[in-house]
Amino acid sequence: MRKVIFVSFVVILLLGCSGRKTSSPSAGATPAPGTNPPSAGAVIEFVWDTLVPDVFASENHKYGFDKDPKSKFYPELAKDIYVSVKKGEAAKVSLQLSNSYNKHSLFNVTTQQMVVDCCTNKATELELSEGHYEIYGDNMPLDRHIHVIGYNEKTVPAEYVQFDAEDGLCFDEGCYSFEGVKENFDRVYSQAVTKNAFVERSHSDFSLNKILTFNLTAPIQGDELMKEFHDMVMHNINSEQNRIIFAINSIEWEWNVYVEQFDTLLLNNYLHANLESTHNVLISSCGVATQAQKSLLTVLGLDRKNQVAKVLIPNASSYSPCVSIKMESELPVLPTGIKILSETAFSKTAQVAYNYLSADNKVIRSMIYAPRFMGEHSLNVILHELGHSLGLFDVFKDETEGTYVYINGNEFATSEANIMTYTMPTGPKLRYRDLQAVITSTNNIIEDVYENQWNCINLSDCNPKR
Repeated sequence: MRKVIFVSFVVILLLGCSGRKTSSPSAGATPAPGTNPPSAGAVIEFVWDTLVPDVFASENHKYGFDKDPKSKFYPELAKDIYVSVKKGEAAKVSLQLSNSYNKHSLFNVTTQQMVVDCCTNKATELELSEGHYEIYGDNMPLDRHIHVIGYNEKTVPAEYVQFDAEDGLCFDEGCYSFEGVKENFDRVYSQAVTKNAFVERSHSDFSLNKILTFNLTAPIQGDELMKEFHDMVMHNINSEQNRIIFAINSIEWEWNVYVEQFDTLLLNNYLHANLESTHNVLISSCGVATQAQKSLLTVLGLDRKNQVAKVLIPNASSYSPCVSIKMESELPVLPTGIKILSETAFSKTAQVAYNYLSADNKVIRSMIYAPRFMGEHSLNVILHELGHSLGLFDVFKDETEGTYVYINGNEFATSEANIMTYTMPTGPKLRYRDLQAVITSTNNIIEDVYENQWNCINLSDCNPKR
């Protein structure tokens, strides 16, 4: 799968909070791919090479486990392993040790106590309390360390609103559901000992219809349509909740246009809608409450520079002079800025988190707009935007880590790929070790700025080191 190029954009938002205006200089965004091969949504297991000695997360460990993926190629990078755990509970790890020593021991650096003969030369399951440990072989330190980091369990509140197609059906693995998003949030953010406290809300609570509709009749520039929608949502919010998720399984596009001749029409902004060359549509007379007729739209030609499609819709002329056209997008994207890369390729912003910041750069409100994608990684992408709402930066995607792999020309994220990298597909990993921060929606590093993701999420300690 080809790399996806971001279309980044900047927004200036003001929010009154305790009489003090605060602003966010940017919105975190995720790009939409131009194509989605069937394998695009897959996340596959990362395969570790066996080092001796080595440490793995036990299958029974339900929190975070951070081992440098580069240690697969450079064993010396495996000397420090970080494990998160809820305070009062034990971390569960598996040790694979060497037969080069008669015995292995763990030295608890925190309590200055030696745990003698803890492990044989085969895989051994251990339960470790919070603290720092060093592995010994025949009473000699092996410069291998296990750091068990304890956190109080944190809950993240949010209001969840879901938009579906008219028939309410969505069959892909990437389709959103309230229970599915909650379950996957807990699956990923448990690495930082954090769980959801989401509540489901109705569309009407925000003065919105069940079907999310955007009118593309007039030519739009950049992000103006999305900004208008966001401003309308903000105007209608009557909630004190500081985190709102709009999970979008389907978007409806609408045009009100005049018939040219012989059932042909010109539609503005067609590429914004991420539609195919043929599409099922509903047509009716503009402004008339009559039952819509099903028809098939066929694209006859595209003016990519001006984002105009010449289309044929049988029977459209019977609604002359003005016909209303509605269609649902099978893979919805947001109507945000579009950048032409060539005559045949373009990219769009697909998901976005609008963050409102306090004077000390803490996120005090976040609005997340999340159209679905295909496969497991669709759920990882919405969790990426939730990461921004918790204060996380985008982080550098290091192609030398081996956390992304290519199979038959398609790119797959592995289970060790970080959830805050900027491209799709997206993996599920969160880390304790400092990660290089990048400019939002790019892979351009911010010099000397790093972030500990577990501490940012659980402790709100999100000021990267400089």
